[in-house]
Amino acid sequence: MKRQTIKVFEHDTLSIGQNGFKESHFKALVQFNERFGGQYLTPGFNKVKFASYVGVYQVGNLAMEVLPKADRGNDKEKWRNALLSMLHECQHIRLHSLQEAELRLRSASLIDLFFDAFLLQVEQLVHRGLTKAYRQDDENRSALKGKLLVDQQIRNNIVHRERFFVRHFLYNHDHTINRILKEALNILAKTAASPWIISRSKNLLLSFENVQDERISAQHFQRLTFCRKTEAYKTAVQLARLIILHHSPDISAGKESVLAILFDMNTLFEEYVFRILQRSKSAVEQ
Repeated sequence: MKRQTIKVFEHDTLSIGQNGFKESHFKALVQFNERFGGQYLTPGFNKVKFASYVGVYQVGNLAMEVLPKADRGNDKEKWRNALLSMLHECQHIRLHSLQEAELRLRSASLIDLFFDAFLLQVEQLVHRGLTKAYRQDDENRSALKGKLLVDQQIRNNIVHRERFFVRHFLYNHDHTINRILKEALNILAKTAASPWIISRSKNLLLSFENVQDERISAQHFQRLTFCRKTEAYKTAVQLARLIILHHSPDISAGKESVLAILFDMNTLFEEYVFRILQRSKSAVEQ
């Protein structure tokens, strides 16, 4: 089914039956909003009111672009372009990354622009070669290889003396950062509406065959540190964070999956103004 895209402004109200917004979309959005503490929407009777978060929701095959609105006008293209400019200036999205043969700026959904930016980053990393890292592995083995963990050995192998509970370190591609990228790719391969995005995601997953699947949470990102070898991963991981943490999967038959890329408009605008002023200051000093 072809995806439909509708555009609304922050603080607008959208009712069931309006612009292709169905009851299934309404229920999925309400469930998504509850999962995040009710900060993105105010549900009403068969309607939702958007808060001061801009970006895009994908609910099944419906994409809802939430645009900023700073005047009384109703020119959605004007404010869509303004949002794209702010996101580009704040380095959340790179407009020049678009493949003109596949996506056109005016017709592409915002969600596809984000996905394209993420996939481009991962494609560049794969082209350079995915980074390896040391990973600690504690396991019960039939051979003594690595450091024997005495407490675990007594606890687990008091009867099976032929086994050894050991700790050893592996140096390979299977580490947290690559697992984060793989989780985001899996989400796109399963939930993206664009066949082009799905195809690129599946092709990239072939490069992550030796990386374990892991359910990624906010704690993974909080514990994450970068070094010289993984510095190039930063942009891809930032985009993966937006994809993973704002994904609400279809948990039962008949329900719509929700994937959202959202930004607090107040914070985004402050960052945008700060960057513009910084650039102007640098230009004057030169």
